[in-house]
Amino acid sequence: MSARHSYTEAKMPKILKPILFLILVIGATLALILETPAYATENGEPSEKEMEKEVTEKGDPDEFNIEEIIGEVKEDVPLGIVDDIEITGSYWTKNTVILRQLTFDIGDEISQADLDLSRRRLLQLNGLFWYTHFDVHPAEEEGHITLTLTINMRRTYFIHPAQSGASVGDRNFFTTGKGVAAGFYQVDDVTYAYLIYTDPQIFGGHQKMSFEGHLIEGDLITRTDNDYSSGEQYLYEKRGGYLRYSTKWNEDIHVGAMLRIEDVSTEVKLDRYSDLFEDDTFYLSGSWIPEGTLVTLSFSLAKGSYNSAFFPTKGYTLFLNSDHSYSFLGSDFDFSRYSLRATKYYGLDKRNKHSLAFKGEYGLAHGDIPHYELPIVDFHIRGMPGASDRGKSHLAFSGEYRFYVWPDILQGVVFVDTGRAWDDINVGFDGFITTYGIGARYQTLEHWGFNILVRADYSLGPYNQRWYFGLGHPF
Repeated sequence: MSARHSYTEAKMPKILKPILFLILVIGATLALILETPAYATENGEPSEKEMEKEVTEKGDPDEFNIEEIIGEVKEDVPLGIVDDIEITGSYWTKNTVILRQLTFDIGDEISQADLDLSRRRLLQLNGLFWYTHFDVHPAEEEGHITLTLTINMRRTYFIHPAQSGASVGDRNFFTTGKGVAAGFYQVDDVTYAYLIYTDPQIFGGHQKMSFEGHLIEGDLITRTDNDYSSGEQYLYEKRGGYLRYSTKWNEDIHVGAMLRIEDVSTEVKLDRYSDLFEDDTFYLSGSWIPEGTLVTLSFSLAKGSYNSAFFPTKGYTLFLNSDHSYSFLGSDFDFSRYSLRATKYYGLDKRNKHSLAFKGEYGLAHGDIPHYELPIVDFHIRGMPGASDRGKSHLAFSGEYRFYVWPDILQGVVFVDTGRAWDDINVGFDGFITTYGIGARYQTLEHWGFNILVRADYSLGPYNQRWYFGLGHPF
């Protein structure tokens, strides 16, 4: 058997194939989204087809003008010039924090659309508020109005326990609307400890900045296309953090950028052929595990929404991400990494007691990328041994049938996961690993002051059977 050495930069013909594949996947996904009829708004307003049906059923075209009705639903009719804004309700954050989320100032002429957009922005502010409402009052001067904004806050401090660890923090640190948190998790042989600070209004209502310091330690097993586990192991440790910025484009697409800096140290734990070949190159896997400084610049786009954070039954999400590590940034590594993830939710009946959820993910990496930075497919396939199935490219798909056992409180799940990773950047549909299982989702609000979703899954796969516990849906 001949030895395989460190990964080298792929030649252009090999790179073109997965990039073209990625472009096709993105194009098909966007086409699907653009062809999907728009859902009703958050406030339950009817679609134009529903309004046309209502006008037809009620009959009198002079009494029910469809253009006027659509105009009201579009909410572009001016309400007046704002003279004053009064904030009432149960809240304990600064008024300046609340006012910065509004899309208008005193003296601006506004419409109902401005109020609805401001309301959505307030509800998206670091998860602080559970209720917001505007009341419009006429002012003394004709064409002018005053506003009363009623706000009720939810508990802002949190404790999130999980089987793998816990996090604690406050989303309204000293009434500023800023967030602080600390956490410690251990998943399989990977340990993750962090401190994070978040300012959701760094440059405006939708300008969010986060800083995290973390320590990550791992004990990972290498693999090859022909041998799932080569029996070679190593330890790695990352000390560093990131600075992340995000905002919204056209109030619909989340745009993000992140700079991550880490000092990486590695240690060979088990290498049966270390006496025969270089210490930093495994004989079977050819995995590259050097030490050094890792500097990564990332960009992301996210679009989509769904109708419930706890039990979604309609909607979609689309997430694109690219990571780049270059020597001119001060990194000891030169590589690029790309990923595309899409989810879709379908309700099967009017009351949404039964629903389907789907997820697909494609990942690609090229360049001299160390083994511990390769995309991991294990985390997408329940029932696989952890953190060993890595490759320069991967595909993963999941499907879940969800049904209510106790409406809005307890949900049962039947799921199937499938996928695999490849050592190079060529992908296919052969050799997929498929697992399946059952699970449950429990929303705690009915019996506990904290409103979280607790998840338990039992998975059967070709390698083992195991339980998974966590918070929230896996997708």
